Amino acid sequence: MATIGLIGALVFFLGFIASVLMIFSKKRRSKVLASTLVCVVGFVVSFFIFGIFGDRAARNLGWEDMSEQTAAKKHGIEDPSIWKESRDQLLAQQAAEEVVEAETQEADEGDDENTEVVEDVQEPEELAETLAPIETAAAIPQDQENLRIIVENGRSAYLSARNDMQKGASKPTRARELCSHLSMNVNDWRGVVTTLTTNSDGKGILAISVGEDVSVMTWNNAVSDVFDETLIEPGTALYESLLELDVGVEVVFSGTFVRDEENCIRESSLTMRGSMTDPEFIFRFSKVALAD
Repeated sequence: MATIGLIGALVFFLGFIASVLMIFSKKRRSKVLASTLVCVVGFVVSFFIFGIFGDRAARNLGWEDMSEQTAAKKHGIEDPSIWKESRDQLLAQQAAEEVVEAETQEADEGDDENTEVVEDVQEPEELAETLAPIETAAAIPQDQENLRIIVENGRSAYLSARNDMQKGASKPTRARELCSHLSMNVNDWRGVVTTLTTNSDGKGILAISVGEDVSVMTWNNAVSDVFDETLIEPGTALYESLLELDVGVEVVFSGTFVRDEENCIRESSLTMRGSMTDPEFIFRFSKVALAD
């Protein structure tokens, strides 16, 4: 019935458009006005039917209403029970990021009116030379330094972009550089623990800062982690080793990044700005220990 209502609304809408186009004909004006009124009423009624029966169909499947089902699908969730478990957390996170992005955009626009910002952004062809092996402080592995440089260049390209298209182009450029200069396997990287907690099932949630505004982390909820399996299982040697750590301590860790077609490495931000300026790359930890 919801489908019939939607089709009816579409038919009446097209009829309304046709009536408007014919209203300029003097010979048919009276008939056209009547048909226009019928189309408007029909469209409203059909859309009303679509809403009522769409909600009923959604409730029969276990959803609260059709809008809940639509919101869940945007997050890739088809099961209403899974959506109920993580809905508030996902929506709150999305709302918070949207507020931050809007406030930052307003600040950027205000800065643009008064000053011209010039960023030292490396061109893609210059990046390979920048990423040549170098001596790094505190025994930072070369791959880790490569990630820091690539993220910094992507952030600069995004923030200095003159329009939304240039901002959008900075993301695939960074993805190509990540795939070209970074291994998915990580051995003995160094960082600082920024998140150390569990989800409602007691599975470990861990995030480690590996550079300025760049982190590697597990997912923070079971829904997002269904396929990636990054949450740390209780009873494992890795889980037991985390019990001895605290937020703020420096650690040495190993593991693997989660590959992603769009970003090269899967990244958890809900907005492009968050992804480009403060990326949180999804990671499967295999070993974490206090740094010497």
